Amino acid sequence: MTGAKEPRRLTLEVRFDPEPIEGRLYDPVPERGLDRQFSGWLGLMAAIDAARSADSRAETSRAGGSR
Repeated sequence: MTGAKEPRRLTLEVRFDPEPIEGRLYDPVPERGLDRQFSGWLGLMAAIDAARSADSRAETSRAGGSR
């Protein structure tokens, strides 16, 4: 983690019984708009990456800049 940013808390729902795993990664704060379903381990990683991207975009728009 860089700087003094607070960690972002997300909710992860995972079903291990299907092959591949399935689930959902979402932000419990609905205003942030993250609700991503995934399938497989790579899908989970993509969902986490989407959360990082959404966080970066939100921070950029708050700062008034562009990336």
